[in-house]
Amino acid sequence: MRHVYRAALCIGATALISVGVAGPAAADSSNTLYTIWPDRRAHASFTSYDEIFKVSDDEGDGASAIVYWNYTGGATHTCTNSKGAGTTKTCDLDLPENRTIHWQLCTQSLSGGGAVYCSKERTDTT
Repeated sequence: MRHVYRAALCIGATALISVGVAGPAAADSSNTLYTIWPDRRAHASFTSYDEIFKVSDDEGDGASAIVYWNYTGGATHTCTNSKGAGTTKTCDLDLPENRTIHWQLCTQSLSGGGAVYCSKERTDTT
């Protein structure tokens, strides 16, 4: 019985040490819109540790690459790249920790008209 008790203490101590030295949780996710595979229309990535979106416009089609995002209990915001094909815009959100953020990548013309294309919604935690 003593051996089982000592083993449990060692496992518990190891778990506490592991938790104590582990860095902050971070999850990165990305999304891509395609015209016809493999031609990309736009792509975006979210880094949860710094709460940063990078939104890239990959096609010279006159449409902007836009990330629509919100977090639980918050309003909807955008990170818009309207600088043209081959460019990337970075948006630093500076959000509180442990928020669930919902986001979706779209392309659309800011001057009106034209088709709007959107990816599936992604969910991350800050």
